Amino acid sequence: ANSAFAHLNTKQCAIFHTIVDAAMHKRQLLAFIDGKAGQGKTFLINAFCDYLCTQKVIVLPTATSGYAAQLYSGSRTTHSTFKV
Repeated sequence: ANSAFAHLNTKQCAIFHTIVDAAMHKRQLLAFIDGKAGQGKTFLINAFCDYLCTQKVIVLPTATSGYAAQLYSGSRTTHSTFKV
């Protein structure tokens, strides 16, 4: 996770810190990460999920489709995870 952090760009770094800070201080945060293909969304999501796991924070990554869920470590579809 630390090696991934070193490769984040400025925008990704700001998002990473916002999400990690909220998780570490037990503050609610709804984050929607959107962007064109090749912008590093998957890399960013895996980076903060991996980092939070090393900090013993429970992480439940979800995605709207089964294909997208395969991109994230330990991820499932949103409807499967939350029974919606």
